[in-house]
Amino acid sequence: MKSLRRSKYLSLPLRSKDFWIIQVLLLAVAGGHLLADEAGMLRVSPFPASETVGFLLIPVGYGAVKFGKKGAVLTAIWGIILWMPDLLLPNDEGQPWADIVELCLIFIIAFAVGQKIDQEQAARSRAEAAEILHASLERKYKALFDANRAPTLLADLDHYLITVNGEAEELFGPGIVGKNLRDIGINLNDLKNNSRFEIVENGEMSTYQVAVTRVPENDYDHTAIQIVLYDITEETNIGKAAHLYAKELLKVQEDERRRISQEIHDVPVQHLVRLAQVLRKAEAAAKNNDANLTKYLDSAETNAIEVIEELRALAKDLRPPVLDDFGLIVALQGFISRLDTKVEVQVNAEGLSCRFSPEVELGLFRICQEAIRNALAHANPTKVKVSLKYKERDHEIYLAIKDNGIGMTLGRETSRLGIVGMKERAEILGGALCLASTLDQGTSIEVILRDVQKV
Repeated sequence: MKSLRRSKYLSLPLRSKDFWIIQVLLLAVAGGHLLADEAGMLRVSPFPASETVGFLLIPVGYGAVKFGKKGAVLTAIWGIILWMPDLLLPNDEGQPWADIVELCLIFIIAFAVGQKIDQEQAARSRAEAAEILHASLERKYKALFDANRAPTLLADLDHYLITVNGEAEELFGPGIVGKNLRDIGINLNDLKNNSRFEIVENGEMSTYQVAVTRVPENDYDHTAIQIVLYDITEETNIGKAAHLYAKELLKVQEDERRRISQEIHDVPVQHLVRLAQVLRKAEAAAKNNDANLTKYLDSAETNAIEVIEELRALAKDLRPPVLDDFGLIVALQGFISRLDTKVEVQVNAEGLSCRFSPEVELGLFRICQEAIRNALAHANPTKVKVSLKYKERDHEIYLAIKDNGIGMTLGRETSRLGIVGMKERAEILGGALCLASTLDQGTSIEVILRDVQKV
C-alpha cells in the first residue's frame, strides 16, 4: 500500500501544459544562474550572489498553485537537482554554501506553501461537495414534498406560506402561496403536534391529523416550518360509529330485555296464573269428590301446553335451535316462514350442503335476519332475494341480500345501528360488507367471508 501511494505521489503529469511551463522556468533560473556564475557576472552584481536562488520561488509557487504540495515539493527537489552543476563549480565560483542555505529555505517554503494550498483546496472541495449534496437533498426533498399524497405546506417563521404541494392546493384551493396560515384556517399557536384539524369538504366535515416539523437550514438555525395533514376522516367516523354502536347496543339490549319481560308477563305468566287457579280448583274438587275434577285437570294440561309453546317461541326468537341442528339454510327458511308479510322473500343456496362453524353460521344468519327486517321495515319492497354461495376451492362464502324497494342515499343511513351491526359481524368473521343503494331501484348488501373451513 505504501509503495502504491509513493508511486502515485511521484507520478508526473506529463500531458499537462503547466508541468512543462514549470520545467522551462526551472531550466531558465538554474541555467541562467550557472551561466552567470561561470562568467563571473554575479561577483560584480550589486545583489548578493546567493539572492538569485530566490528566483526558484517562481516555478515552485507556480507548481504549488497548479499541483498543490506535490507540485511544490517535487519542483523544489527538481530545482535542487538542476542546481547541482552550479554547486560543483571549481574555486567556489558558485558560492555553494550560500546557495545550499537558500535552497534549503526554498524547500521549506515549498513544503509549507504546498501544505497550505492543499488544505485550502481540500476545504474548497469539501465546500463544493457540501453544496452539491445540499442541492441534491433540496431536489430530493422537493420531489418528496410534491409526491406526498398528504396535503403538505411549507411556511416561514412568520407563518407565511412559501410553497405547497398539489394535495394542499386541492384541499385549500389554488393561489394560497404567500398567504398566512391563519388565512386558510390554520393557527399554529393553537395547534400542537399530532393535534386535529377539521375542514368542510364538499359539504362534509373532514378531519386531519397535524404533524408540524421545523425544517433546518443547518444544525442551529431553522428557517421554515413544514405542516403535513394526514386524513383521518374515515378512522374518526369509524370511531364515532363504534361509539354510537356501543351506545345504541346498550339501548337495544335494554329494549330487548323489556320486550322479553313484557312478553313473558303478557302470555306465559298469565297462562301460569290461570294454571294455578285451575290446579286450586282441581285440588278442591279432589277433596270433595267433585265430578268436575277431570275437566279441571284437562284445563290445567291445556294451560301448561300453552306456556310451553310460548316459551319455545321466545327461545326460538333468541336463538333458533334449528340453526344448531340443521344448519343455516333451514334456519333461514324457518325464519322467513314465520315473517308476517306478503313480500316475496327467496333464498337461493349453492354449495352449502356442508356445515360451518357455529360462529360463521350464526353470524351469517344474524346478518340475513337484520337485512331482511330492514328491507321490510324501511324499503317497502315487493321482493327480497337472499343468495348464498360457498366456493370450496377458495374457501370463500358469498352472501347477497337484494331488494327492489325505494333505496336510500348512502352516507347518513349507513350509520344506522342495524347496518353498523352487520358490518361489525362481517369484520368479526374476517370478512367485509359492501352496501350499495340507488333511489327507487333498491338496496344491495354483499358479504364476502374468506378462509372459511367446513366442518
